[in-house]
Amino acid sequence: MTSVISTLFFATDPLVDWNNKLNGIYDTRVIIAEIEKLVSPANRKTYSKAQEILHLVIIDSPGRGAFWGIPPIDDSDLMLIARSNDIEIMLHNEPTGLLGLFLFAQAVKKHPGGMLSMGTLDAYSVYLSNDKSFYFSDDQPSTFMGIQPTLGAKLRQDFTVGVDRHGVLLPVPSKPTINVHRVYEKDAPEIYLIEK
Repeated sequence: MTSVISTLFFATDPLVDWNNKLNGIYDTRVIIAEIEKLVSPANRKTYSKAQEILHLVIIDSPGRGAFWGIPPIDDSDLMLIARSNDIEIMLHNEPTGLLGLFLFAQAVKKHPGGMLSMGTLDAYSVYLSNDKSFYFSDDQPSTFMGIQPTLGAKLRQDFTVGVDRHGVLLPVPSKPTINVHRVYEKDAPEIYLIEK
């Protein structure tokens, strides 16, 4: 079986295009239509012959809200839509890296009933706390699962404390700041690396 991870990066608010109308809601219909066209089975055959692909859509929208409800597309590949900081936290909890995200996306797609989640990190938290599964008991699978918002908050908190990312003022006259993060876990020696 040949599997490929295909990554699509796009942001809803280019950092070079700030304006006075920063607050509000984006109309994402045009971009959603483009994504649907790109991942459609007919189009997918033009850029990959792999049996399975994970389309990783990384979204960030500073200052504005955006709705990214992409409806299920028949016979399409796996798709994971998340904010960049959520992806970073999920990868921090996945020893196998992108393969772990691939398996998470498979579990979401194979869930037998409907699933309502306000955030990918919340759904990932449920998946992670149940031994990387949405299988909860020996009872019949549920027909619908609602995932409580903020279930991923503990993962975010643990990541923030463990990584301890912050700025350090250099001891030179202009006092520039460099970004650093912790190399080892919180209780280990405080050794930091400069972020590039």
